[in-house]
Amino acid sequence: MKKVFCIITTLSLFFQSAFGQEAFSLRNDTLRAARVVSERLLMSAAGEHIVSLPSIRVKVSPGGDFDIIKQIQTLPGVSVGAEGSSSIYARGGNIGNNLITIDGIPIYGSSHLLGLTTAFPSEILASATFRLGGFHGRDNNLTASHIDLRTRDGDFHHRNISAQASNFLLGGSFSGPIVQGKVSFIGSLRLSPVAHEYRLLSGILPGPLDSLRNVGAMIYDLFGKTTYEISPRQRLSLTLFHSHDSYKYAYSGGDHHMGWSNFVLHAEHSLHTDSGWTIQNGIAFNRFLNRQGVFQEMSHTINDLSIISSLSEISSDILLTKSIGRKGLFQAGASSRVAWFNPGSSSNYEGVSAFTPSSVARTDHRSKIVVNNINMQYDIGSDAEWYHLMASAKANIILSYTDPDGKARFHMNPEGSILLSVRPFKWFALEGTADWTVQYYHTLEGLPLGWSLDIMIPADSKRGPEKSGQLYGGLRLDLKKHHVNIGAFVKRMSGLLYFKDASRLFSSSLSGWSGNLDVGEGSSRGVEFLYDKEGERVQWQISYTLSKTDRLFPTINRGERFPAKFDRRHIINTSLMGTIFEVGSVTGGFTFGFTYQSGHHETVAIGEYIVTPPFGGEWFSVDFYGGTNNYQMPHYMRMDAGVYAKIDSRRQHTIKLGVYNLLNRHNPFTIMYDSSAMEWRTISLLPIMPNFSYSIEF
Repeated sequence: MKKVFCIITTLSLFFQSAFGQEAFSLRNDTLRAARVVSERLLMSAAGEHIVSLPSIRVKVSPGGDFDIIKQIQTLPGVSVGAEGSSSIYARGGNIGNNLITIDGIPIYGSSHLLGLTTAFPSEILASATFRLGGFHGRDNNLTASHIDLRTRDGDFHHRNISAQASNFLLGGSFSGPIVQGKVSFIGSLRLSPVAHEYRLLSGILPGPLDSLRNVGAMIYDLFGKTTYEISPRQRLSLTLFHSHDSYKYAYSGGDHHMGWSNFVLHAEHSLHTDSGWTIQNGIAFNRFLNRQGVFQEMSHTINDLSIISSLSEISSDILLTKSIGRKGLFQAGASSRVAWFNPGSSSNYEGVSAFTPSSVARTDHRSKIVVNNINMQYDIGSDAEWYHLMASAKANIILSYTDPDGKARFHMNPEGSILLSVRPFKWFALEGTADWTVQYYHTLEGLPLGWSLDIMIPADSKRGPEKSGQLYGGLRLDLKKHHVNIGAFVKRMSGLLYFKDASRLFSSSLSGWSGNLDVGEGSSRGVEFLYDKEGERVQWQISYTLSKTDRLFPTINRGERFPAKFDRRHIINTSLMGTIFEVGSVTGGFTFGFTYQSGHHETVAIGEYIVTPPFGGEWFSVDFYGGTNNYQMPHYMRMDAGVYAKIDSRRQHTIKLGVYNLLNRHNPFTIMYDSSAMEWRTISLLPIMPNFSYSIEF
């Protein structure tokens, strides 16, 4: 745990030293009594938000660059973890209950720069859809939400080159024909100079930054896609995506390291037949790896302690689509996925010691699971959009090789979703969704920073799949340029895991995680509100969520229900965009954002008692806890503002300047008690952060 806070506080110091903010807020006896407890920004329907990519490109983010996850965090029904992170808690689910895909392939490590931004450059994206309900037939292995990202094809006729620079990322992209009109290519590469920036800043601002030495980092993402137009009705594409984050530093006598990476190779073929069917089929290889560890001398022995987790998948799928009359659309598909897990830890020792062996073999937690899915979906709607009905049904057939005997276990689970929208008037609609979902991958979550370091394990005979049942109902108003969504949801979850050693996730000696899990359930209910206003020069959006989320585990909190860690009762987000001027080829505008969120929950001691050993010895004190997540942190509030200019001449230039956390508010992330000073300390992560980005296209 100390290493985790070292990383957090050092990251905080890095920014706070640059902008003159104290790292800690010191308070004596200040804990409150514990509480047990078009160019529109987006288009929305029941359970679905289609995010406008052009609007995101000019919005303020901590790193100054495009960040699709940060935009999704402002939508109703979504709670956020730590400040500036990439974590998402959708309608009471956990981080691992959200599915992120690129062209249908899951991405398990979505963050860059310790959660400050994501691994998806804007230049490669064609669309972004966020679903909280009304899940499609192809959406599987999730119980909370789906971030569905679709990539662009390269230009078949013209070459386009762009370059970008922001606070922490440098990149470029290319799009153009390989064979004119037949074969195209689009590629992107981004690198981060953050290690060089850190060394430069530590030379200018010595002092607290000196606590870390030999800081190094390698951060990049690479994307390439080739598309072959075989004929007007047939095409073939091959996609490569690779992202990498690795960090190292020396601290307190040890050399620490951590990181994560994704590698995806995906081939997809599509065909439009004379009979009206569209056939899409693909095959993919997907590998995700994360690791953390330390080299440290202990008892005259050099210890290399590390924990490594990996997931490799080979998958194939097919989808058949056909229009039924003028109003209906039928889809049927199947997919098969073989996944190899190794959420293990290793401990290697070098040297000679009277109390440690010279070497210890790596603990191996390898297992395999085969997930087969058959799905169908039917959509029907009127030409005037007076009604829309979508129904999907799925059957999952599982072969699990996760038990110690290595034998296959057979499981079968159904899933289904219904979406209904009825519009009796042109300006008024009633909407509803019902979803029954199943997930076969568990995520053992550590600190809520949105870092891609959580441990992933498959469902087995002891810890079955996670299941969720959810109902949503609401109404929608469309009054010219004003759009309002109001709805309520109720959700029940089962098969949830509670990782008792979450605070020790970064402990390199953690090898017994499998014995520190509890299986339980959860519930969530809430009201969601979204208002957005279109405009030629000004657009704005307001979202509000009122919700309550809890958990129930047999061995946690005496078997009584307790609030989920990020059960934020009230969440308000506002966004404002506008055009300031248009002069010739130059357009200038502004962006503004404000968020208010109820504080999340922490488990803190409410007292202590003295224990005297029964057979003599000195007494000692033991902390007394009133319950799990028994203390609610102060509320979170942040304001962001920025300006941008677009110059559309022979070359297109976009310049963006912004300020993240304009009020320089110390939003506490967690609390610690300093026993030597007898003080409670609140730790905040990100101070006021000026940021910039510049891009050029030619």
